[in-house]
Amino acid sequence: MRDNGPGIPADQQQRIFEAFFRLTETGSATEGTGLGLAITSRLVELHGGKLGIESRPGAGTCFYFSLPLVAIIPDEAAPASIPMPRAPRAPRILVVEDNPATGQLIQSQLTSSGYETLRCDKPERAMEMAAEHQPDAITLDLIMQPVHGLEVLLQLKNDPRTSMIPVIVVTIVDQPGVGTVLGADEYLIKPVDKATLLAAVERCLRSRGGSAPARTILVVEDDVSTLEMIVELLRVYGYAVSTATDGAQARASVAQSLPELVILDLVLSDEGRGKVRPRACRIAFPKAKFLARAVDQAIRACGDLYVFGERVKHCILVVEDNQLNRELLRDWLEVEGHEVWSAADLKASYEVFSKRLPDAVLLDINLGSENGLDLIAWMRQKPELGQVPVIAVTAHALVAEQERILKGGCKACLSKPIDFQLLREELDRWLQDSKMSQINS
Repeated sequence: MRDNGPGIPADQQQRIFEAFFRLTETGSATEGTGLGLAITSRLVELHGGKLGIESRPGAGTCFYFSLPLVAIIPDEAAPASIPMPRAPRAPRILVVEDNPATGQLIQSQLTSSGYETLRCDKPERAMEMAAEHQPDAITLDLIMQPVHGLEVLLQLKNDPRTSMIPVIVVTIVDQPGVGTVLGADEYLIKPVDKATLLAAVERCLRSRGGSAPARTILVVEDDVSTLEMIVELLRVYGYAVSTATDGAQARASVAQSLPELVILDLVLSDEGRGKVRPRACRIAFPKAKFLARAVDQAIRACGDLYVFGERVKHCILVVEDNQLNRELLRDWLEVEGHEVWSAADLKASYEVFSKRLPDAVLLDINLGSENGLDLIAWMRQKPELGQVPVIAVTAHALVAEQERILKGGCKACLSKPIDFQLLREELDRWLQDSKMSQINS
């Protein structure tokens, strides 16, 4: 690509591909973030090529790239491709976060699940700590001072000592594409619940050939004969099992070690029945003939709620004025097993509420001449609708716009084009508590 502009001075040509570097020009404001060429260069390098520049002051600039004609065979002797040997121990996670409260929260979520953690509250030391301690994974915030998280990410991925360590970005910035291009293995948007964080860490460990700390199945049942039957059946299928006969024992067990799954008798004799459930656990409600299937399904479901071995079906209202997007969401939700109602405007959505109380609402904020947030304001005036979660699905991707939408009452804000894996996680997150409340009541 060639232009006939003012050109780039020779002393700045070597730095033009660095992240956040912007040309200085006297008398004019500098635009952009300084990431465009860094991302482009990274994309070319991932294909085995190189991005170059030719420029003379006053004579314009030419950017060019080259790509290999044959596949590149990795150098097996390269130290970056050889994972360091490790003695058996709990996986070690480095938490890079300059906000003390957020860092402590992430640490506590990981520690309670059996991980060893280290915290770095000074992003300028993150590279040094990662190289020294060689963690199994790293969680990384982006909005940090004095070093931006994307700069830390580039440092980690460009250094042979740390390039193979998975990095999980945990940030308020909704730009997963940029994080992926620069090398992030997972990208989570705050607020992040414990189950979502643990799932991301486990995926990173599996991709590296590791595994999460071993966790058991907790059986909460006050009838001794039923308890023995469930435990025996689970052990026949190869599961590790711990038991509790009342709510107090169950809460103490969960506090000591987070289980992989809780099998819960809904009719316990003590008052603690409804307080057993930890947010990061999957729960199954056993009936003998469905037990083995329910356990396997619930563990694979990553948060789905199973009653007697069957997936709980939810009613979802889709409020979207674009017919193609509305049909796309309907088709996907029906494949997921949900009952779907749809509306193209606010009036049609009010009519749906008069016929059916949905478990959740997927809401486009820009409904032509109407504002989708008006639907939330209307719902707040109805006590029976106060617990229905609303997830915004909108073309507005700017951080400031997302903050306005969240303050308007949405539980989450997802950008178009829709990331269906992220949508599934948000639906599971907000539907599970609502359905559990209905069952307990």
